[in-house]
Amino acid sequence: NSVYTINVPNDINVFGKNGSGVFFDFVQSLDEDLSLKLNSSVYSINSTNDSLGFNVDTSYNTRDLLIYLDYFVLVSKDKNSVINLDDISDKTIGIFAKDLSYVSSYYSLSNTIKSYDTSDALFKGLEDNEVSYVIVPLTQYKDTIVCKSYNVSYFFNDAKIYYYLHL
Repeated sequence: NSVYTINVPNDINVFGKNGSGVFFDFVQSLDEDLSLKLNSSVYSINSTNDSLGFNVDTSYNTRDLLIYLDYFVLVSKDKNSVINLDDISDKTIGIFAKDLSYVSSYYSLSNTIKSYDTSDALFKGLEDNEVSYVIVPLTQYKDTIVCKSYNVSYFFNDAKIYYYLHL
């Protein structure tokens, strides 16, 4: 009767936030339905998790169980759609410093890029018109996008974010 610890991110919309969400429900179902003794250990998605548990990353091993596929999006305060990124080449775009090389590996951005370390600083840059657009993971920032009435102007379909269970 061993107790297994499953790491669960606790700061991502829908999947795990404030002790509830899809990942927490999944762990509870395994615990109840399979009579396993499971303990959820919470962590921030900004930290590394190499142990048994749920992960959110720009890559994953095919031996892991893929649960959800998300994308980066271009967000603005204006109600406009961007069909071609060249159409906004004169605009400044904000992005997290940690995501810049990944997104740039799929998309050649000729814009002026301003990188940020925190979500507060990134969205303040958008609010203060330091940048015209920001690039963020959709699901992780959907609450901010909706609450602030921002607009998703473009989907970066090749820049994927994998939600998976590392076994």
